Amino acid sequence: MQLIGTIIRIIKKFKIDLIREENLIIAGIPAFIAAMLTRTPYVTWLGGFERKVLGMKYQHGLIIPVLKYAIIVLEYVIFRFARIVCTVSPSSLR
Repeated sequence: MQLIGTIIRIIKKFKIDLIREENLIIAGIPAFIAAMLTRTPYVTWLGGFERKVLGMKYQHGLIIPVLKYAIIVLEYVIFRFARIVCTVSPSSLR
C-alpha cells in the first residue's frame, strides 16, 4: 500500500501522464492500481511470461498451479486495461 501511495504522489507532483511498467508481478500490480486510482494511462512491457519462469524455477510442487492461475488472472486484468502492451519476444504472445 505504501508503494501505491508513493506512486500516486509522484504522479501528482510531477504531473505524470503515462505510466510504464515492466514486470507483471513486482511492478505491475502497484502500477496498475495507481493508474486506475489516478486515471493515468499505462503501458506494460512484456519480456516473457512469469508462468514459464515459475515452472522452470520450481518445476514440481503443489503451489505451481495456484500461482500460474493467479498470474493468468493478473495478466488478463493488467493487459486488458493497458493502453499498449509491448513484447520483445514472439513466444511471449502464446
